[in-house]
Amino acid sequence: MATKIAKDLLLGKVVQINKIGLKQIPCALVRCQENIFNSHIKKYFAESKDYWALDHKNKSNVGDHVLIKKAEKSERPTSSVEHTVERVVFQYGNLIDPITKKRVLNEKKYLDEALLEQSLVKEIVEEPFAEDALLFDERRSVQKEKLQEKSAEVFQK
Repeated sequence: MATKIAKDLLLGKVVQINKIGLKQIPCALVRCQENIFNSHIKKYFAESKDYWALDHKNKSNVGDHVLIKKAEKSERPTSSVEHTVERVVFQYGNLIDPITKKRVLNEKKYLDEALLEQSLVKEIVEEPFAEDALLFDERRSVQKEKLQEKSAEVFQK
């Protein structure tokens, strides 16, 4: 017994952008993932399907994740274009954590944390080496002092 899945609102990735017709109407080819149930194995399998969507405001670029909705028959320029681009959910190359609203680098670090780490390394490690008169032990003690000061500042916040 198969269930009917409503395809009024879909989330997908823009694969191609094209202009159709004499009026050069902008359209996007959106690839959406659909889970198909196999009744013999009792498991869902991912299957990709492509849908053409109208993009009147040229909001999307290739690689963006967009939300598309079913278009009314009067809005469709051709029978193959059945959806319209509702909004861009995630832009390609601009990863932002949806919870903290911070930009993500390498899936493990936030941008502001990486910049802070870079400035601390420069201040704690590289500045003592700029002074040539210090010996290794003296440099190491200066680095430890600065590190303790910075860690105390961070823990007080």
